Amino acid sequence: MQKKSLTILGALACASTLLAHPGHGHHGHSHDHSSSKAVGSDSAFNPAMSVVIGGRFYYDTEDGEGYDILEHAAGAGDHHHGDGHHHHHGPEQGFSLDEIELNFAAAVDNYFDAELTLAFEGRGVEIEEAFMQTRSLPSGLTLKAGRFLSDIGYQNSQHAHDWAFADQNLPYLLLLGDHGLVDTGVQLSWVPATDTYMRFGFEAFQGEHETLAAYEPGYDKTHDGNISNTSPDHVDGFKHSGGPRLFTLYGQFAPDLGWDDAMQFGFSIVESSLHQEAVRHGSGYNLKEGTNRLYGLDWVYKRSTGGSFGAGDLTLQAEYLYREKDLEVVGYTGDRASRLGRKYSSTVDGLYLQGTYGIAPRWQAGLRYEALGLLENKERWSNDASAEKHSTSSRITAAATFYPTEFSLLRAQVSQNSIHEDDHGDHHKESFTQFTLQYQVMLGAHAAHKF
Repeated sequence: MQKKSLTILGALACASTLLAHPGHGHHGHSHDHSSSKAVGSDSAFNPAMSVVIGGRFYYDTEDGEGYDILEHAAGAGDHHHGDGHHHHHGPEQGFSLDEIELNFAAAVDNYFDAELTLAFEGRGVEIEEAFMQTRSLPSGLTLKAGRFLSDIGYQNSQHAHDWAFADQNLPYLLLLGDHGLVDTGVQLSWVPATDTYMRFGFEAFQGEHETLAAYEPGYDKTHDGNISNTSPDHVDGFKHSGGPRLFTLYGQFAPDLGWDDAMQFGFSIVESSLHQEAVRHGSGYNLKEGTNRLYGLDWVYKRSTGGSFGAGDLTLQAEYLYREKDLEVVGYTGDRASRLGRKYSSTVDGLYLQGTYGIAPRWQAGLRYEALGLLENKERWSNDASAEKHSTSSRITAAATFYPTEFSLLRAQVSQNSIHEDDHGDHHKESFTQFTLQYQVMLGAHAAHKF
């Protein structure tokens, strides 16, 4: 009943947008470093609404299994046994509809802004973001509460329709998940009154994130047929713990380069105090839990030449991520009793470099290099003589995007992959090509994007 109500709400909101805001919107980027989105006073009782509709044609040389191979890249992490927590992040081969995003934003009063983003995919509806944010705290402070995209890194806080490419970069996909770090919690950010722009933030989340803070206390003797039929006496091993269980700290710095150029540096630290995994090994499963940490560095440079419709504009960005897990086997099924109490650790890093350039009015070309396990990709069990070292997985992506107006885009993209796959202990290299044709349109009013 709840899902049906949300679907009806979405349909009504779409209709309201078309009637109330025909032809209005904003699809460009703002160079304002402020963390808050500007919402006009006229929206106090009439929220700004927008709908993003997109779709694609997708093909790969692995009969549509390309994204499944990516998700099994060696070192990316152990995979759940099909309980609904591990998702297939890529499109089906052929034609498909992307998530339809419905956004509401409004100034509640002189003290708070609020925003709601619903994502429609298939027959389901998901609350992607739903938060309130203060408008006038003293000393450069801002408080946000609800469900929202974390401000770690550079790309994490961007919705999919803001990306310069048709899909998520490889380090984000495998270490942060396709949608990045999004969770329910609070954020306190501070912009000090200095000549050079700086922003610092702290976030405390409940800790229910697939790759960084998976919380699986529901594993019990009847949770999954595969587990309960294997060994019903040794399943209850996961700890039950209230939140918050996931914390972040980040900083951003932007030196003044003049009117035409802008640059920003950033760092991020993420720590999960409780990360749980149910991992298949042979005929049984290990239940592992412990801590999960992620460290990140990000950089972006933008040059605006003032050319017609973006011609000559250049954007360069890069992020480096380093993750380390320290877990212990707290439960088992099948013949895995010998592993009970054993320690497990893994380290892996990821990097992407990308650039986009306005090759002509309304035309943009992009190139992206992505790698997982560039410098570090190891895992170790206690009492093992040495750590297992995995090879580097990489991908090179090229895209050409045409913007008929600021409300629409057409994109062609091709990726060449070299992935060292780990499919439940079966290690092998897969080389394949992915091809995407994407379209996207926006209806209604949409706030300016952050730098």
